[in-house]
Amino acid sequence: MRILAFDIETAAAEELHSYGPGFVRLCGWADALDPDAEVHISADPAELLAALSAADAITGCNILNFDLLALAKHNGADYEALARKSYDTIIVERHVNPIAAKGMQPRGYYGLDATAARYGAPGKTDDLKALARKWGGFDKIPQDDPTYRLYLTGDVRASAGLFRVMRKITDDLPAGDQRYIRREHYVSASMGRVTLEGFRTDVDETMRRWVAGQKRLEDGKQLLHERFGMPLEGKKPHTTNPGKAAFRKAILATGISEEALDANWPTNKDGSLSTGKDVLNGFIPVFERTKPEAAELCRTVLAMNGERTVYGTVLDHLVGDRVHPYIGPDQSSGRWSMKDPGLTVFGKRGGKAVERAIMLADSDDEVLVAIDADQVDARVIAAECQDPAYMALFGPGMDLHSEVAFRVWPNPAQHGADCDGPGSGRPVKCRCELRDRAKVFGHGFSYGLGANGMARQHGVDTMVAQGFIRGMTEAFPRLAEWKEEIRALAGVLGFNEEAPANDTYRILHTWAGRPIRVERNRAYTQATAQVGQGGTRDVMAEAVLRLPPKYRRRIRAVIHDELVLSLPKRGAQETAQSIADGMAFDLKGVQITFGCSTVGPNWASCYGY
Repeated sequence: MRILAFDIETAAAEELHSYGPGFVRLCGWADALDPDAEVHISADPAELLAALSAADAITGCNILNFDLLALAKHNGADYEALARKSYDTIIVERHVNPIAAKGMQPRGYYGLDATAARYGAPGKTDDLKALARKWGGFDKIPQDDPTYRLYLTGDVRASAGLFRVMRKITDDLPAGDQRYIRREHYVSASMGRVTLEGFRTDVDETMRRWVAGQKRLEDGKQLLHERFGMPLEGKKPHTTNPGKAAFRKAILATGISEEALDANWPTNKDGSLSTGKDVLNGFIPVFERTKPEAAELCRTVLAMNGERTVYGTVLDHLVGDRVHPYIGPDQSSGRWSMKDPGLTVFGKRGGKAVERAIMLADSDDEVLVAIDADQVDARVIAAECQDPAYMALFGPGMDLHSEVAFRVWPNPAQHGADCDGPGSGRPVKCRCELRDRAKVFGHGFSYGLGANGMARQHGVDTMVAQGFIRGMTEAFPRLAEWKEEIRALAGVLGFNEEAPANDTYRILHTWAGRPIRVERNRAYTQATAQVGQGGTRDVMAEAVLRLPPKYRRRIRAVIHDELVLSLPKRGAQETAQSIADGMAFDLKGVQITFGCSTVGPNWASCYGY
């Protein structure tokens, strides 16, 4: 069996989709099974493609999300044919050594050099960035430069050495793990295809919205300056002492009390309100429901932090009239990130779906449709916990959030006059605020969120959150027990207990067999969330693999539990419904189902905008 390890040197990686001819500058390959094999170096990608096509299998690090994409885009490679015989070491390493929570692993942890070093495989030589600086760019390095060629030779040897080590590891894994790794290769190749195809964009409308947003930003800055004394000078005036004081005054002016601010808003060491990206992004969804002025203030300060608006980010990544987002399982749960540009941050509810109008079908003869999994997070939890009462909520015609509302608040007097509870002779339907509360609280309960966190996230009194948790525990006792069991498996710690240095995390598994790493000091909330989110991601992966290839190639975005496809106009609505029906499957006694939106020329039109 001939297995080739290969690597390529290119112009700057971020120019993968925008660089013209000559992006792939140098190619290297060698027999992956022979430690002493000669490394072939060529400046002609056609020679590499001939070798890869003739090989029985090919290997390298991150080849599905970069090398093969580059060869397909710029040199005519058959991406899917090469992907089918790939052994991508980054996929294997993420399985045997799962991704940690944010910040727990250094940058580049899964890169070729760092991974090869962990396994004692031969590593890279020299510093390619230094060579690029010397010549004025990665695309300016002479192709016959001896150091350049030596660097590529080191990459190929590292890739081959890493394959030999990791093949032994995977050969010793249980059959289920081996199947999951192969499945993950198929899924990653499908996501790579989405990146390669790209998503058409209404360039003129995007520019118009960006200009309007810039004006609102400048108006917001001026308002903060005139009313609250926010400085305008400097890159980040809100981080100065006068700026911190102005931000606090502005937040209070939106109607938030001092008590609520002090109880819920994270602070810096000097006691000022934190204006970090994660903090502001966490509060914006809450404020949009309760304090729109505060949400707009947070967005203004985010922009002062240097955060780009959704429209600015899209403009930054346009190639012609398309963007080509990267999609990868970069989160510890395995959930996909869709970035460069980050389409996952586009709004969907509360009127925010209009942001999506700038994303178009492939042509004027096609339409977009959004296919999403029905209440998939809750269904995955139901399948995992096997609580009969909870599983029963997902039967045909049942409204999950109404059912939960009447179980947590069973007294009809607690509900509105128009609500139909059990015994009404009609399908259970809660039409008052308790359904909305059940919807937003239920997700947090399943994922282990406590009363304080629930109250803080949704802007309610802690007693309300405590009552909901108590009601859910009484209504679904097996679900509550399962959460404790998962926490125990994750090594949950007691109050003020520290995890030993040699036992800081545990590995759990999703229903499909994906290993997920749970940090013991975060296990109380992280354990069930990881299992649930990881399981949801595996549901979406299964849905993608169930698509016939002709439709899989029409995926243009993957947003958590939603797939966006571009379909020919003729019969599109019927085709979309057929696709959604074909993706359904049974998961441990819980039916996983999918719904499709109306079809339309742009992404927002799928939601009626």
